[in-house]
Amino acid sequence: MQSLKRRYTDLAPRENHDRTAVSRIKSDAEIGRRETDNSLAKRFTKTDSPQLTTDEEMEFDRNDLIISRTDIRGTITYCNNIFTKMSGWTQEELLGSNHNLIRHPDMPKVAYQLVWDNIKANNEFYGYVKNLRKDGGYYWVFAYITADLNDEGEIAGYTSYRRYAPKLAIDTMKPIYKLLIEAEKEGGIEASIKLLGGFLNKTGFSSYDQFIVDLQIKANATLQ
Repeated sequence: MQSLKRRYTDLAPRENHDRTAVSRIKSDAEIGRRETDNSLAKRFTKTDSPQLTTDEEMEFDRNDLIISRTDIRGTITYCNNIFTKMSGWTQEELLGSNHNLIRHPDMPKVAYQLVWDNIKANNEFYGYVKNLRKDGGYYWVFAYITADLNDEGEIAGYTSYRRYAPKLAIDTMKPIYKLLIEAEKEGGIEASIKLLGGFLNKTGFSSYDQFIVDLQIKANATLQ
């Protein structure tokens, strides 16, 4: 997985992304040992998300970078200003809330199972995600999520970096996600896992990671 870890920087649509911010978060002396303040815990959950969604998209700037961290339960322990701008929630509202607060109904459940299966196993996750804004709108991101380890080598939380998702990638993922959601309605998450596996096999990809990295490289080429 080391080659993929280096690739996330390489997969940025532009070279002048926030390297300093990434370095600052990853070198934080408290990373991997943090605990969520009890006074903040369970501030907001998925049930507090807007029930009505709109077609209003918040466009992600190519040079912006969302950085957030959660504990092992998905409770947000850190978020940068770009996260608050894109999500529509304030930092005070986000801290202590569950990250699924921004989960959009257009995202299939299998996508999040892929996330948790990977990061709980201390593997990295790459993917395109449609997130829900507080006002019911949405925004797309290209996400990279990795586990944070404590001094004993145990997973103590997760860090996520999200940046601009090129149009080609979004247009590719929309129909795939729609088919996966339809499969889940008919046969549950097992049906969407089977459908996704068949798609990857048919298109010649050995893994979902490989498919996403290949798509991001192709999508970035359209931005030149």
